[in-house]
Amino acid sequence: KDIILGPTSPLYPDNTLTIDSEEGQVSIESINNTPDSAFNGKNIGVSSIGSMFDQRFGGQRNSIYSQLLPETYNVDPGTNAFADSCILYVKLSELYGPWTLPQDFYVYEVSEEILSTESYSTSSSLATSPTPIGQALQYTPNLTDSFLIDGAYKQGFLRIDLNPSFGDNFVANMGTDAFAGTSNFWNFFKGLYILTDSTAPYSDGLAVVDLLNSSSQMTLYYSNDDTTGLSLDFSFDGGGLNTRLNRYVNVASGSDVEIALNGNNSSDSILYLAPYSTAQSIISIQGLDTLSDLIINKAEIEFNQVEQDAQDALDYGPPENLFLYFTKDS
Repeated sequence: KDIILGPTSPLYPDNTLTIDSEEGQVSIESINNTPDSAFNGKNIGVSSIGSMFDQRFGGQRNSIYSQLLPETYNVDPGTNAFADSCILYVKLSELYGPWTLPQDFYVYEVSEEILSTESYSTSSSLATSPTPIGQALQYTPNLTDSFLIDGAYKQGFLRIDLNPSFGDNFVANMGTDAFAGTSNFWNFFKGLYILTDSTAPYSDGLAVVDLLNSSSQMTLYYSNDDTTGLSLDFSFDGGGLNTRLNRYVNVASGSDVEIALNGNNSSDSILYLAPYSTAQSIISIQGLDTLSDLIINKAEIEFNQVEQDAQDALDYGPPENLFLYFTKDS
């Protein structure tokens, strides 16, 4: 029999479904629960930045740490070289949420070594410089805006000018051992941290970013006594050597899911399923051993999505995938 979970199911009046047979009893219940641990945050396929609050799911602040590597080592900057500018370009592939409010984005220099062998989670944090090295204030993303990157206009990028002193330091070290190889460079420059203002009120949108896009990069523009308009690119991918870390800060306070989580693990008819969620949903099936002598042709669970208004459906859309994981009794 198809099992329909949700508040409209006539088989689910007390949030627990019980099926009796001659062999025994099978009971099914669903629970919203606090996740046991944070998710893997290292080098995952999709990253996002921004902040938002949703009445159903709570508050969310997403940020990114990442190493970078220069496209070329042992660069001679020339005589009396100086930085013209240093600009960070981050490809935005998708927007999540209504984005009716601008957000302030900041860039900090990471001061703690990022280790490729470390098992970072989405709750991990790294030490950074005390003040930002760049910022984009009151920024509202536009996926059709274009910037000149590597000689071509490209759409959908967050562009942040980094402080002149940061660029000057890079130019001053270009002809030294700092640019002699990967390990030397990581000792000199450990990485960047991109985030929104953690002290500001929540906004209403996240930006999905593609750090592995070939044009997601930091570009140092510089000149010397003989030549103007020189540049050196720094890649987020680094030929697969760089480590990237997603950090998610989830807060359930003041939301519908907070009420569900405070239910002392009692059964729930509404499950809160969302990316970056403050809750995990558990479907408990007890008594399956009573059916051990039967042949089950098909077992299926159907989820009915709680109705959204038209604007919510436009801003968020249905989930592309739902993943079920088997857990043991422990």
